[in-house]
Amino acid sequence: MNIIWVSIDSLRRDKIGAYSNKENSLTPNIDELAKNGTVFAQHMTVLNGSTPTQISMFTGLYPSTHGVHENGYPLPNKFNTIAEILKEKDYVTCGAVSGGAVGSAYNFNKGFDYFYDNSKYDKIMRFIRKIGTEKYNLRKILRDLKLFDVFWRSYDKTNKDVLNWLEKNYNKNFFLFIHYFDLHGDTYGMINKKIEKEFKLMNYDENVKLTDKAVGEIINSLKKLNIFENTMFIITADHGEDLNENVGKTGHGRNITEDEFRIPLIMYKKDLIPKKFINVLTRSIDIYPTILELLNINSFSKIDGVSLKRSIFDDIQIVEDVFLESYPLYGDIKAIRTKDWLYILRNQNEEEFYDINKDQNLQNNLVKDNKDLCLKLRIKLKNHFSMQYKPEERDAYTKDMLRELGYIK
Repeated sequence: MNIIWVSIDSLRRDKIGAYSNKENSLTPNIDELAKNGTVFAQHMTVLNGSTPTQISMFTGLYPSTHGVHENGYPLPNKFNTIAEILKEKDYVTCGAVSGGAVGSAYNFNKGFDYFYDNSKYDKIMRFIRKIGTEKYNLRKILRDLKLFDVFWRSYDKTNKDVLNWLEKNYNKNFFLFIHYFDLHGDTYGMINKKIEKEFKLMNYDENVKLTDKAVGEIINSLKKLNIFENTMFIITADHGEDLNENVGKTGHGRNITEDEFRIPLIMYKKDLIPKKFINVLTRSIDIYPTILELLNINSFSKIDGVSLKRSIFDDIQIVEDVFLESYPLYGDIKAIRTKDWLYILRNQNEEEFYDINKDQNLQNNLVKDNKDLCLKLRIKLKNHFSMQYKPEERDAYTKDMLRELGYIK
């Protein structure tokens, strides 16, 4: 069985017809896979930045474990990736990426027999980034002045590499990772501050259509090569995108919202993946172990993610919660998301608590009515992120531990 994993940078789940149920869907090709596969309704990413999130997907680790929390840092060599494990199991591995933040300059070619990216330009941009990332920096100036466009490449250039590779390797057992960048804010007008909000949204929707077209080209190629039915598809995103609804800004990284963290996940494989829509909580770090279990591959790597096989086939909720963190350059914002609640902690002190089923836009902060639960969630969150406890938090944590051990009632 072949595996194709597609990560569409900044893709919102509500733009996919399988999630929104709109009559005029922007994504007919993705919808076709969804109609015949499993659609995950409560799938969450762990951070709203490209590099750390993609590292988490490749390794099955939270950023707090692998240590990368922002773009500009490489995938650490000491952690095994999904590509490395499949390569050891005699899969031919190929990666084709569109954004510089996930290129070979940042070690994302680790474990791939073939890897296609912007290579030489990505290395230039990595060097320039080291000079500075403040509001005014050399990289931003080069891009704003359009002296050269080296940060990303469009889907057609990426697909050219992919389709050529498939023509030469379709008769092998392969793992193919594809990353599209056309939806990312930098590509639809954020640099030009004079562009109206409506134009940005229109361009975003048009680029959703382009990425769906890109997926359609891959599907058609597989059908022509007569390997479509022997291929498992994973369609997902690294993170979502705010389009002015909640934070008053277009983009991602500035806040913890449903639109940035609740992302699409669709899995398709004829005669293996069931046709269903499941509503259990899942995480981006769970894709890696799920692929391995579906392939009956044992891995001895210690990871944070868990296989979703029982969720897929038996609707069992395996994941109880997910830890979230926003892009650190915009502030210290961390959270815990369960199937029902979202608890946010800003600057290790300011609390927010939302009923996520009734308030997806996060308008009604319920902290005052849920103080005991918020205290437990705050302790759990601080423990995960290795934050310091306040005296009252330490006392509460100690009491909970003693209660669990049976020393007090």
